[in-house]
Amino acid sequence: MKFILLVLAGAADAPCKVLDGKTPLEVARTPHLDRWARSGRLGTLAVAGDDDVAAASDTALLKLLGYDTDTHRVRRGALEAMAAGIPLDADDLALRANFVTLDGELIADATAGRLSDGEARVLLADLARELEPEGFRFHALSSYRFLVVVKNGARLDVDTAPPYAATGEPVRTMYPEGKDAHRFAVLLDRSRRLLAEHEVNRVRVDLGENPANFLWAWGQGADAALPDFATLHGKRGIAIAGTPLARGVARKAGFALVDAGGVSGDLETDLTAKAEAARAALADHDFVFVHVQAPNEASHQRDPRRKVAVLEEIDAKLVRPLADAVAALPQARVMVASDHVSPSETDRASPQATPFVITGTDIAAVREWPFDEAHAAKSDLRIDRGAALLEFFLR
Repeated sequence: MKFILLVLAGAADAPCKVLDGKTPLEVARTPHLDRWARSGRLGTLAVAGDDDVAAASDTALLKLLGYDTDTHRVRRGALEAMAAGIPLDADDLALRANFVTLDGELIADATAGRLSDGEARVLLADLARELEPEGFRFHALSSYRFLVVVKNGARLDVDTAPPYAATGEPVRTMYPEGKDAHRFAVLLDRSRRLLAEHEVNRVRVDLGENPANFLWAWGQGADAALPDFATLHGKRGIAIAGTPLARGVARKAGFALVDAGGVSGDLETDLTAKAEAARAALADHDFVFVHVQAPNEASHQRDPRRKVAVLEEIDAKLVRPLADAVAALPQARVMVASDHVSPSETDRASPQATPFVITGTDIAAVREWPFDEAHAAKSDLRIDRGAALLEFFLR
């Protein structure tokens, strides 16, 4: 039996005013996803924690791969460091960070206008000169994304908020908390002073682009062990993913990684290349994990109509060829899931349950519904423990 897990990051949404009260999944023309939903089992997965806080993408992905995130507490910073090949000592703390645009006291753009890699590297070099003496090391990822590593920081007591939670709120009210939070307040405050009048940002403002005039650090985590996926589930896995987080999760879980040209993890990712890589991977692997970040990126841009177009493109360029590949196999199952609800009008992740569909060998349809949030919510298939969904899928 072959298994495909297709994660459409942030595909689930809330009703949008500009879409006449519908979600992008409800509006998008996705005949191939809908065909899978109508032939399989549609349901919902509770990815949020017991405290009803919106699930972070790191914990959501780990849950979708069958890991108990209360037991296995490896988090975003360490996962993205692994994906980037940045070694962490046992006592290091890694945080994912964004260059953001600050307008007064509000984060106006959590991606700083998606500045170029070159601009980001210039800014990081100057931040390093200023802040490395304070114990912070900086590592570029891509565009507005980078890592901050704190030497001897693994035991620091600090709690951070992701940028989508801070957007629209006075930044001071969303600063890191905990008894060691002052170290990170220094990082944010000094970055603000350094970046405010930086030459890169003066040029960006002159060109009408959002400046990268502040940094936001979040997703803190020290390195930790994670059981091998093949040992846990008896399936050899391979991953097709472009984002550092998804690649880090896959690598940490012992998956092989496909490096396909054009697979970027952004809106412009090459979906055809992902489909071809997945089709080829089915020949030699039992479990194929495909991750698509584009729906979540459209939510970050607060553009519901763009998200509709992204979902339609995914259906045509990725789901359709995958459906053809699966149909040619003697035994195969597919699961499509959104890792979290990502409202595209607010860019605020939601703790609501997310839709999923399982189709293929030995999966009988109960109701012939399309793939969207409202129909999934009507289903009696509700998974409350995140890691249990993979068990159900494989069983």
